[in-house]
Amino acid sequence: MGLDVVELLMRTEEVFGISIDDFDAGQIRTVGDLYEAVCTQLNVSPSPNPDMSTFALISTSKNGPLSVHTPDEIWVKLIAIIADQLQINPEGIRYNSRFGPDLGAD
Repeated sequence: MGLDVVELLMRTEEVFGISIDDFDAGQIRTVGDLYEAVCTQLNVSPSPNPDMSTFALISTSKNGPLSVHTPDEIWVKLIAIIADQLQINPEGIRYNSRFGPDLGAD
């Protein structure tokens, strides 16, 4: 796992107020893997086919973690985090996108 992915995981943990253990982090290869790990940590059932056409209001707190209520909100926020962290267009991020080969993360 490269530095880009480690930094992405750390930012995801911070934003969602979760902690992904080292074993689970080592299993994350795709955007879908990360999405499912976040949903698991938040005790939310992931959507079977999330995509960028699903937009919802996401409430954030300046001093606390993200307040998330649905799998679709988790997906939209996760895509925003990935796009910002990796400086890529969110429209190119898909559930099966691999961090290294597809998204250019090291």
